[in-house]
Amino acid sequence: MADRYTYLASVGGIILLTAGALSVTSFYKQLYHRIFAVSIVVVILLFYTHRTHKQIKIWTDTSSLWAQAIQVDDNNFYAHRFYGLTLLSDKKPAEASDHFKKAFVLNPGYLEAKENYAFSLAQMGHDIEAERLYHSILSEKPFFIEAHI
Repeated sequence: MADRYTYLASVGGIILLTAGALSVTSFYKQLYHRIFAVSIVVVILLFYTHRTHKQIKIWTDTSSLWAQAIQVDDNNFYAHRFYGLTLLSDKKPAEASDHFKKAFVLNPGYLEAKENYAFSLAQMGHDIEAERLYHSILSEKPFFIEAHI
């Protein structure tokens, strides 16, 4: 599961934690019990604040997000393709082609990555190899529009 989705799932836990802290503080009438319960909640909130701050550094831009996804799981063909697209938009076709190739090697049916690989090869001037790949894509799926363009 992508780590960016855990924040939404954490909302329920934080609500339960807050409600639990409120019920604990109202249950304990003595001051030191309330201070202890509130201290636990503060420590947990500080922990989540620290983790959020750390995660925000990763999410500075699209490129760093996809690079992190690859670092977490190098076999994520989807992340390799989209990291390659960000590299291609940054005018780095050589680096992008490595990620496109890895994406379709990991998932041979992922024709979008294969087409992106062919496009990056054409950008680098490897027209014969790019043309061979485009023909290969069209032999697998004749109506794959991106390979016709």
